[in-house]
Amino acid sequence: IGTKICGRRTQDVRLAVAQRAQLINAKESGWPKLREVWIGILAASRGEAKATAIVDAAWSRHAPRRAAVKGRGRPSEMAEVRRKRKLLQAVQEVEKALDVEGREADAAERARDKAQRVADHEHARTVREQEREHVLRRRRDLLCGAGGKPELTSISSPGSQRCFAFDLIDMLALSPAL
Repeated sequence: IGTKICGRRTQDVRLAVAQRAQLINAKESGWPKLREVWIGILAASRGEAKATAIVDAAWSRHAPRRAAVKGRGRPSEMAEVRRKRKLLQAVQEVEKALDVEGREADAAERARDKAQRVADHEHARTVREQEREHVLRRRRDLLCGAGGKPELTSISSPGSQRCFAFDLIDMLALSPAL
């Protein structure tokens, strides 16, 4: 009828749900049944005459719209159009949800890749540091002897037991060319 159908006002949720169910079932049967049920619901609070006037006025107000719809096509065609429109909306909502899900999956994959790159970089850095320490130990062993005792005294600090090679190794270790 082109408008919301209002039933009797109530604070009882069960009664409101029951009224709604009655109206929906009557709507499926057509206007005569809907009119009868709607008048019955309104008559309980407003009286039979006033309920009939409200329902018939709503039907009359909607007459131009019914005529326009009737001129465009059969009700079954209109129902098919509505069904297709709802289906299209549902498909679009699913596609939208899948797009969001796909973007979230891509973001998670990028985060995992980044974490892996950081871990690989840290591992490579650790390996380089270990290799550097190994090379320094080998140089120290080669220059100072297997026992690690210095064979030469340092030029910078005469009389100390520190190996001159240590100063050389320290300089080489700090050199970016190596």
